[in-house]
Amino acid sequence: MSMKKTPIGLLDMNTENIAILNHLANAFPHEHFIYIYDPDCPQYEGLPEEEIQMRVEKNLNYLLLRQVKLIITLSNSIVEYCRDLLDHVSTPVVNIVDSIVDEVNTQYEHKNMVFLANENMVQANLYQKNLKYNHLYAIFADGLNRLIKDQKMKTSESFRVTREAFRLVLSKDVDVIVPIHVNLMLLKTEIREFLPESDLLDIGALLIEKAKAALLTVENIVTRGRGMIEIPQISKEQKGDYRKILLMKRIVWKKNI
Repeated sequence: MSMKKTPIGLLDMNTENIAILNHLANAFPHEHFIYIYDPDCPQYEGLPEEEIQMRVEKNLNYLLLRQVKLIITLSNSIVEYCRDLLDHVSTPVVNIVDSIVDEVNTQYEHKNMVFLANENMVQANLYQKNLKYNHLYAIFADGLNRLIKDQKMKTSESFRVTREAFRLVLSKDVDVIVPIHVNLMLLKTEIREFLPESDLLDIGALLIEKAKAALLTVENIVTRGRGMIEIPQISKEQKGDYRKILLMKRIVWKKNI
């Protein structure tokens, strides 16, 4: 099998980053993507580290058996607990944590930031210890992610919940808003309504840039043929749960693992 024609693997914990498929399908229309997550355990908080690593290794091995040419790790928790595992695979890996930290420290060093993350990730201090900021305001995104899961974007409720989430920083001088879940970009209209002067870090565009750089180093971007998105753990009957989140049409829904 030609390496150039092999898929790109996306490794996640739950589906809070599944919207990255919208960005990737537009940027790489001829590529084959495999998105894999952990439907039996969508939250790793509280699990022993050994169990987390075992669960991630199972999904990682599935991608490696599919001979993926690149792995994009979308889950902050997977990076937190399984960095050594990811560092020892021969396949190139792009991870969301290092991508965001490097970009923010390059473009917004010593600026005022809003850090938008679920409460458990704020408490984990995975990002804050590496970001170089003047002031950092942590905002819990749990309620925002629930809106997206329920597909209530661009509704009166989504504007109300977003305003409440950002209430404490509405009068602050904020240079950049840093979301760490790709799906939060689906609320960019609501966020910009209340902080129109602040930059909003576009994680989708950032990961595309990182993926493109990784693929170009080995001349591995497919430029012909029909692309495809494969989601092995979601059945065709479940696709309605993602109708307003996944905007592309060429998706293979099949529960085969």
